[in-house]
Amino acid sequence: MKIITRLKGFTLIELLITIAVAGILLAVAAPNFSNLISGNNARSSIERLTHIFSYARSEAVSRASDVEVCASTDGVNCVNPGTDADWGNQWLVRSFAGVVLRVESINALSVNFAVTNNAVPAVDLDAFTSVCFNSLGEECNSTLPFVVFTATSNGQTSFIRLNRNGSVGL
Repeated sequence: MKIITRLKGFTLIELLITIAVAGILLAVAAPNFSNLISGNNARSSIERLTHIFSYARSEAVSRASDVEVCASTDGVNCVNPGTDADWGNQWLVRSFAGVVLRVESINALSVNFAVTNNAVPAVDLDAFTSVCFNSLGEECNSTLPFVVFTATSNGQTSFIRLNRNGSVGL
């Protein structure tokens, strides 16, 4: 007597229905996932800028001299004042003796930075290319009460506020 065993598995129709349902779920979830990634990029960039400012501030205090954070396009030199600074490329931390202490590059995150100051709208902040910290940890270049750095990635934004006393807050 011959015993016939039935093989277990998926039929072609079951497989096609499963793929169709997975495709529909993926199509619904993908835009939300894209927003999540963009929001994380913006927050990550702002956190990195906050760390750079904190590092520069602590270096200024420990060295008892001015330390500058500036926008850079080449990782070696600061962007010249009077040009449109792109804070979304690279940042340099350097002493006023010209020694580069740290270079931070974030251009892989596709983030655009804007510098604003709502209290003083008449000031042209497009040319705001550097932040200086003195030996007391205070911001030493600005007469502005605060400057806001805003990171935008695919419509998602995050920001920090740099106060004249050198503190960074949200």
